[in-house]
Amino acid sequence: MMKLFFERIKSKLRRFIYNYELTHGKLKVKHEGIGSYKKEVRGGNNLLVIEPNCNIDNPIIHIIGTNNVIIFKENCKIGPRCSFWMEGNGIHITIGKNTSFTNDVHVNAQEDDMSIEIGENCMLSNHIIIRTSDSHPIYSLDSNQRINKAKPIKIGNHVWVAPCSEIMKGVTIGDGTIIGSQTMVTKDVPNNCLVVGRPAKIVKVNIRWSHEDVIFHKCK
Repeated sequence: MMKLFFERIKSKLRRFIYNYELTHGKLKVKHEGIGSYKKEVRGGNNLLVIEPNCNIDNPIIHIIGTNNVIIFKENCKIGPRCSFWMEGNGIHITIGKNTSFTNDVHVNAQEDDMSIEIGENCMLSNHIIIRTSDSHPIYSLDSNQRINKAKPIKIGNHVWVAPCSEIMKGVTIGDGTIIGSQTMVTKDVPNNCLVVGRPAKIVKVNIRWSHEDVIFHKCK
């Protein structure tokens, strides 16, 4: 009984220390925008930059590691229940100028030296997942080598990502492209096209899109 009692005490102590480190980790912040955020930081020498005219609605900034950087460029708009995770060391997340997230967008950069770059004038809708890693390793039975290493993600300028889409590790998405609803992107996508499906397939090319709302603006 005493052994079980002490095991429970140690478990509670480990959880307390973990939660304390998450809420008291070192994060240097340069906040020139509007709104607040929630931080969960374990580690040191991490940096959060929110440039002028950004409007953020309490996103979660979750960091485990050191020397990580997340930058929201000028005039970004981040809606409710969005989260930005960095788990590893030397990770960079950049959200370009004039880019907007509607709500429930999860940006997850895991493993050392990974990056997620989202360009300027992008429009991300809701319930979207962007991630550099599978979170758990997969090994070849023949070589015992890991076969699912993390890879960076780059999303170009003026990209529209529709609801419930997933952008997976190693993907580059070209400028002016549309990612349709419920699409899973696992391979590179060129400029100015529309992709849909799981996995994503190109269904239209040589297109352009506008931020205008079709209900309140007449389309030409």
